[in-house]
Amino acid sequence: MTWSSTALPVSAAANKGLATAGLLGSTIVTATFAGINGSASLNVAALATCGDTLTTHATLSADLDCTGTSGTVFTIAADSVVFDGQGYKVLAPSAALMVSSLGNSGVSILNMDLSGTASNGIKISGGSGNLVSSVDVSYTGVTLAGYGIQLESSTNNVIQNVTATNRNIGVWLIGTSGGNTIRDNNLSGNFIAINAPQLGQGNSYLNNDLSDSASWAITIYDDDAVQISGNDYTLAVNAILLGGVDGVTIDGENLAWTGAAGAGGKGLEMQNSTNNIVQNLTATNRSVGVRLVGTSGGNTIQNNNLSGNNSGIQATQLGQGNSYLNNDLSNTATWAITVWDDDAVQISGNDYTLAINGIMLGEVDGVTIDGENLAWTGPAGFGGIGLELQNSDGNTIQNLISTNRSIGVRITGTSSGNTIQNNDLSNDVWPILPVVPTSGNTYSNNTF
Repeated sequence: MTWSSTALPVSAAANKGLATAGLLGSTIVTATFAGINGSASLNVAALATCGDTLTTHATLSADLDCTGTSGTVFTIAADSVVFDGQGYKVLAPSAALMVSSLGNSGVSILNMDLSGTASNGIKISGGSGNLVSSVDVSYTGVTLAGYGIQLESSTNNVIQNVTATNRNIGVWLIGTSGGNTIRDNNLSGNFIAINAPQLGQGNSYLNNDLSDSASWAITIYDDDAVQISGNDYTLAVNAILLGGVDGVTIDGENLAWTGAAGAGGKGLEMQNSTNNIVQNLTATNRSVGVRLVGTSGGNTIQNNNLSGNNSGIQATQLGQGNSYLNNDLSNTATWAITVWDDDAVQISGNDYTLAINGIMLGEVDGVTIDGENLAWTGPAGFGGIGLELQNSDGNTIQNLISTNRSIGVRITGTSSGNTIQNNDLSNDVWPILPVVPTSGNTYSNNTF
């Protein structure tokens, strides 16, 4: 058998396969026997010490005490550096930052415990194609502090198998950070688990533990190619916030609140976001299942389980042309659907079983609500209002079933020119209740 090395100054291979370190770097050692080759890559790395600037491969051979370091513990200053801690711990409770990489590409930060510092974990600024894997950047103090990992205008990086808990922010993407994959990380117990508040496009957030987030599990702004899938939101007070996000699909996430009644916040919120599809979610037992604010329009909210919430769907501002289709809004404690100012809204095929109140339209003009089953099937006297129009004009309400309620259809404020026709409003205390100063409404062919 013969042995060879592609980079003899880095490591020569003796006739028994013993590789001897020479210079820092990488080589491939090959064994040849009877014309058959077998190869293995070999990195020769320096032992990192507190305050080092790393320009070549580096490693740890034991736990490292950097208690006296107050600035950055390790600074990576070259492309393609592999910093492999081999599972050892770096103790630096007073450090401002554990690892910094500025403008480098192809860097790997691997297999180390950087937990404990009250400041910040790892910052990667600029560059692309970096990897952070199997690193612990948690804070171990009593209160939340700092961030775990920050990407600043850095692209196509992979953050995986990282533990970043008890932080203000677990993973933070700022600037133009795009094309990054954040996957299989433990980001539980943070104020915000993942925060991407700026302009990066095409980031993916996959299979992360975002449980016990005190504020939001994920906040995303302006990423029109974001992917969010398979994350754990258990006991996250609020789950997903999309701000200025257009044309994406959020499909199948389980945002259910399983904690104390009344403590769960919002399942999914869209702020000034258009033409998105939100489907097959489970967002139950929350204050609001799905909330649309600002100019959010053209969105389709369909086939979601939004049961058991205080409010199932809430669209409270100026967005136009949203569709709410085939959602489970059962057991809603206040209103199943509340819509304001959307003069092109579509509402169809939803389940309102045991929703205290059905549909509320405020300042909505010229739409048709057709065929929704708002019947109350619970104990007598508990069913509230089937459908209410507030300051809404020129709408057609038809073919509803809104029975056994205190009020079948209620019309309030300045609502005028509405047509209420062909509805089953039987066995309601008040089948139709217009409250002055409503005027010019038409009521025809309804069953009382």
